[in-house]
Amino acid sequence: MDPQACTAIILKQADPFYISDTIIQNEQDITMNVLSTIFGHVHQETKLDSCMNYIKLMSSSSAILLVDFDNSIEPKAQIEIVTQVVNRLSETNIPVIVCSTNDDSQFMIECIQAGAADYLLHPLRPDVIKTLFLVLYRQKVDLYQDHLISSSTTLSTSSVMSPTTPTAQPSHHHYHPSSVYLPDSIHERMKQLITKDINFILDTYTASSMSASTLSTSTGSFLMGLTSEHKENLKRKVSLWDFSPLNLSHQDLIHCVVIILSQALLLPNMPTMNPEQLYDFVIDLSNLYHDDNPYHNFSHAVDVLQCIYYFLCHIGLLSFADPTIQPNKPQCDKGCILRSIDIFALLIAAIGHDTGHPGVNNAFLINTSAPLALLYNDHSVLESFHAMTLFQLLKKHGFDTFLGGTDSIKYKENTKDFRKLVITSILATDMALHGDYVTKIKEQTKRLMDSDPKDWDESRRLEERLLFCSGLMKCADISNVARPFPRAFEWAQILVEEFACQGDLERELGLPVIPMNDRTKIVLEDSQIGFIKFVALGLFESVQGYMQDLSFPVEYIKRNLSIWEERKKESFDKEHQITEETAIVQSTTVEDEKDYRRALNNESDSEYKLPAMPAVAMTSLSHIYPKEISHDQHQEDWNQSAQSSGPVYCHCIIQ
Repeated sequence: MDPQACTAIILKQADPFYISDTIIQNEQDITMNVLSTIFGHVHQETKLDSCMNYIKLMSSSSAILLVDFDNSIEPKAQIEIVTQVVNRLSETNIPVIVCSTNDDSQFMIECIQAGAADYLLHPLRPDVIKTLFLVLYRQKVDLYQDHLISSSTTLSTSSVMSPTTPTAQPSHHHYHPSSVYLPDSIHERMKQLITKDINFILDTYTASSMSASTLSTSTGSFLMGLTSEHKENLKRKVSLWDFSPLNLSHQDLIHCVVIILSQALLLPNMPTMNPEQLYDFVIDLSNLYHDDNPYHNFSHAVDVLQCIYYFLCHIGLLSFADPTIQPNKPQCDKGCILRSIDIFALLIAAIGHDTGHPGVNNAFLINTSAPLALLYNDHSVLESFHAMTLFQLLKKHGFDTFLGGTDSIKYKENTKDFRKLVITSILATDMALHGDYVTKIKEQTKRLMDSDPKDWDESRRLEERLLFCSGLMKCADISNVARPFPRAFEWAQILVEEFACQGDLERELGLPVIPMNDRTKIVLEDSQIGFIKFVALGLFESVQGYMQDLSFPVEYIKRNLSIWEERKKESFDKEHQITEETAIVQSTTVEDEKDYRRALNNESDSEYKLPAMPAVAMTSLSHIYPKEISHDQHQEDWNQSAQSSGPVYCHCIIQ
């Protein structure tokens, strides 16, 4: 664990009328300076709510919290503060360290009993500060050991606690990851998903993790940090097909989501939602994604949302956020399937379709008998979990009221349709059902060609609407292959890294590793060519069949396929050339060795002679390089040698 990748948060709880003396102030300055040299980030707060707000917005959970007490607070009040802090951090796995001048042993024990991970006495010495990150490391190791004890594997703790990632065989076209597998990211979530009971899973994302004041503060900071010029720039970005969330900060991703959802809220018959409520929801949702996942993180969710948004704009059902782009004319014969509330529901499903994704797939959860797999009977495990988690968050943020109020008929109608469309669209992203969906989409194409949607009854309209949205969601979920090639290439690298991380974990747990997850066997070009040919292209062509305005992704896919095939051909030719050159060198070496051995053994071959050594090699070194020789003399000798009738040797022979 690298301390530079960790954050040290200081919560300085002091009486507002207490003024520290010069000595204490100097000590605090020294402490901050040393912390800044050890940890990558150091942040200080004076209020617990502000501290929790900062933690909520952090992109990583690798942090420690130092609760720094002074003499102005009574010991009993300090214990209460420690208890409150520990309870507020119960879902973050951030260790709490108490710093105080109180050297009473009973008080120290009470702090530990309240949940503190350690207790330090003021003044903090630099050598003690330098070891603080070990508290975080120790906690992660404890979590990991808990997983090993409770899991059903037969591996010993020592063998898994020192993971070794096999090195890929040298090959220029094999996938070479930029980072190795780190157990403290995925294993911590495996501990949560495997070792805890089902109640833990249900409670993980349903508890209120942020107070109203904290949410208000975070929203305010986001709105204040967004200038008009920056907002217009983000509007232009989300209105382009060449969109890349990988180049945006976490805050900008949140702004992009709000910009897109706000476009749907401008549609006719849509309820009103104030920006603060929308930002509160998006901020909370963004933090439910594990950003240490290489692929299934908040960036992927925003990418899928932007793809759906671009599709809807392209077929004329939404307006581009960039006012300079003219909206397309709606295709009423197809687009009128969707109402305003349906469009909003599809966008919500897109941004929440992978909420809480653990970084491993359904097969892993089923093979390890994880409680999630047991809960959902091995059927669309993660997709069901994402939908459940998303709706718990929607309920927390008052979307029931937004949809019309709990006591109104409008609420019942809107909620039923909204919930059905969101769940159906998320479940459609289960790749195990991919073939079935492609078949259904092709059948829908024939139905849409043979009938007018205006003539359908409400039941038929609902059925077609759900399938239509499922098709769009499936395309968006794998739209990386349909982006311009630089974007497709970026996403391909990230995706195979996550596959390789799962393979590393499977290997450590003694599970079979399929080639797709084995980083020693992954070939980037082959993985993309196979996926495009057998999965993506057929899906996009099926959707194109009844939505001609969505033909542009098919052209990008075919173009990218040609590039991947050309890259594979170049790699094959280069590898073949290297193989031939290696074979020639090896053959020459073998023949030389045979000649050498024959000479040593004095074999009776009258015509055979030991190959003559080069003339320079047979000359005395003292003759060529005298102890003292001027540069001019050396150059003159070399010129004479070059003009002679004897052989000319390259510099490598002479040296």
